[in-house]
Amino acid sequence: MNELRFDGRVAIITGARRGIGRAYAELMARRGAKLVLNALGSLDELAAELQAIPGAEVATLSGDAGDPELCAALVDLALKRFGRLDIIICNAGGGEMKPVTAPAELFAQKLQVDAVGPFNLVRTAWPHLVAQGYGRILLTSSTVGAYGIAGMVHYAAAKAAVIGMTKALALEGAPSGILVNAIAPNAITASAAASVSITDIDPWQAACTPEAVAPAAAVLTHEQCPVNGELINAGGGRVARMFLANPPGFHDPALTPETLLANWPAVIREEGYCVPADAMESGQVWARKNAGF
Repeated sequence: MNELRFDGRVAIITGARRGIGRAYAELMARRGAKLVLNALGSLDELAAELQAIPGAEVATLSGDAGDPELCAALVDLALKRFGRLDIIICNAGGGEMKPVTAPAELFAQKLQVDAVGPFNLVRTAWPHLVAQGYGRILLTSSTVGAYGIAGMVHYAAAKAAVIGMTKALALEGAPSGILVNAIAPNAITASAAASVSITDIDPWQAACTPEAVAPAAAVLTHEQCPVNGELINAGGGRVARMFLANPPGFHDPALTPETLLANWPAVIREEGYCVPADAMESGQVWARKNAGF
């Protein structure tokens, strides 16, 4: 099997100083990608380590990935330093356990870093990707954004927004050779362990290293990427597609609250579902079909 290489490709990775972002940077540098790295803190140590890899080329820009001016500067740095931009990995962000009664500012902060920031970066890079007819974008969601968890409503909302953004961007980018996917990592980083008070690491948690997530990110940002618009769960050596499905449901032309309640099991049954290609197919094709129109 031929090694997947990124020779000649240029990638921006946010949140690259430690944890999952660092693992992404190390893997891609070893496989030939030229990197523009971003994080809130200093990236000097990481850049020095990566530049020790034969052939590695690394540029860094510290700052808040939720800042639109910083996003524009990252794209500008990639184009000026390396002459092109092929890959965007929006990894910056993170969650912590906070109740819904936490200060309202937290909600805006989480949206800014985890959803608005990636939007700004992608929006800035988009014309360049369209012009060259090629691009690979990997956004970071979470199983929390898909399924929720008590005490992380702010984080859940931001990561759920990423799922919808991924689906819409994938449809918009496909005609121009731009593939957009999202990853939901399972990795026990230092910050993740602190946020959920993990004290005793079991074998599964021990296997959920940042390095175990990086191969999935490499496939999703490679020119041979086999999917578009998908949410991929990766951790501990396991990789799986997560998806939103639409089942047949219950239909009654004379629907009343009483008949709906009486037939609620049909509303929530999971059998016979489809995975619509977009919202139009979900509402105008699948729903019509199962309503007899």
